[in-house]
Amino acid sequence: MIKRDWFKRQIEILAQALGVVLGLKGKGDVQGSIAEIETAIQKAFGMSGKLALGFSLGDFLSLACRGDKPTPELLSTLAGLFQEWGTLLETQGLSADAASALERAQDLLRLAESADANGA
Repeated sequence: MIKRDWFKRQIEILAQALGVVLGLKGKGDVQGSIAEIETAIQKAFGMSGKLALGFSLGDFLSLACRGDKPTPELLSTLAGLFQEWGTLLETQGLSADAASALERAQDLLRLAESADANGA
């Protein structure tokens, strides 16, 4: 029960950040949107955005989820966050970081779909 509550809290942090990001993006505040994503990653997982992009996917998930298997919902929410982050980084001309974020988004989405199909 405690583990499920922890995952639910992380999903809420990330989903709330996505809402703020979309609002800021709509106002043209790309820098603010990027900062909001990085703040959400720090708040949810205790790591910087650079670390979140720098780690391999397996290492990122292991550290972010404290060694527990992530839920499909968390994976899906993370995929959305990384997708949005990649798009914003692309807008800023940070193509290497953007490519990493977009690739991470695709990998997370595949994992979420796989976990969902396996009933995890």
